[in-house]
Amino acid sequence: MKIFKPSIIVAFITLLSRISGYVRDILFAAFLGTSSLFDILVYALKLPLVFKTVFFDSTFNNAIIPKILKENEEENNSKELNKFIYQIFSIFFFIAIPTIIIFEIFAEQILFYLAKGFIILHDFELFVFISRIIFPYLIFIVLNSFLTALLNSKFKFALAASIQIIINLFVIISIFISLYFKFNTILMISISIILGGFFQTFVLSQFVKIDFIQLKLL
Repeated sequence: MKIFKPSIIVAFITLLSRISGYVRDILFAAFLGTSSLFDILVYALKLPLVFKTVFFDSTFNNAIIPKILKENEEENNSKELNKFIYQIFSIFFFIAIPTIIIFEIFAEQILFYLAKGFIILHDFELFVFISRIIFPYLIFIVLNSFLTALLNSKFKFALAASIQIIINLFVIISIFISLYFKFNTILMISISIILGGFFQTFVLSQFVKIDFIQLKLL
């Protein structure tokens, strides 16, 4: 297997991702600084990312990719493979949806115990509001983790490596839009994260066929 060219491509895309992230952080520092608004954004982002760290970073890929590769090596196993893939995805998907609903309903009570410091700074209501906007990003974390796992199992690493660039670009553009039109910067960033997650899923889904009818708890 030729790995030099794919390795260079993935390395280049990873570099672009780091650069876009660096530009994003520079803009954060320039327009949010060390203010409480920056703290609100960081902690609101951490909430859905906790689930990514626990469920979808290495654990998800380690569980699904070897199974896909094994089934691909054997003949006449397409039905069993599809059943396995959709069953795994359904479990995570149907965990994420109730989690989002519960958080949206009880966000104030949950965040009261998780981040009391914002009450002292009199920014608690804004923190709850921004967290409610950003937390549904969890559903795109689930979808994107599932899609990237499928792409990685097909040795298509470049596309999976590039999706972070998308979210960084959406955030960067939102900051400039908020400055030009005098919109609330932290609100625009929060909305851009959801829109960026949606666009990530859209791009990845163009390369992976999904039959959403099969999404059920088997």
